[in-house]
Amino acid sequence: MSKWKMSIDSSLKLHLLEPYHSEDFYLLIEKNRAYLAEWLPWVQFTDSIEKTSAMISSWLQQYHTQNGIFLGIFINQKLIGSISLHTIDWQNKQASIGYLLDQTHQGKGLITKSANHLINYTFSLLHLHRLEIKCAVQNEKSRNIPERLGFTQEGILRDNEYINNHFHDLVLYSLLSTDHNW
Repeated sequence: MSKWKMSIDSSLKLHLLEPYHSEDFYLLIEKNRAYLAEWLPWVQFTDSIEKTSAMISSWLQQYHTQNGIFLGIFINQKLIGSISLHTIDWQNKQASIGYLLDQTHQGKGLITKSANHLINYTFSLLHLHRLEIKCAVQNEKSRNIPERLGFTQEGILRDNEYINNHFHDLVLYSLLSTDHNW
């Protein structure tokens, strides 16, 4: 996997998250902590720039071992979110997609555009066959993304994620390389 950088349009870019993004990523999380903590279990552990830097370094290690790609979403060079391809299973040719976006940038199709480019990259260049997205049943904004992108809802994973001292059911969505012409 080569160094990851992609222009989606004149202002929207995806770029591999690296340690020098730690402060900006921490500030993004901090600004959106209340709503992100409701859906993402790792948010509670990103309570300092140092911890955020360690997390980004671990993501970069996953990139170097070809087990994940953790990208920043940038508008006019400002970090506004992230999208990732994680838990790459090369044997079974599958991976999962995760994403987050600053609340002030939601509703503009930015995650959908970013995910579409990541999906294209995954199927056409990495030659994976299956992508999954898991979303909390109650997280309608997040669920709209795979539904908009043509993913198939496969079912409900009961009590699949533990956040804020209780379990959440997750909806499992999948997309196969054969579902579209990539």
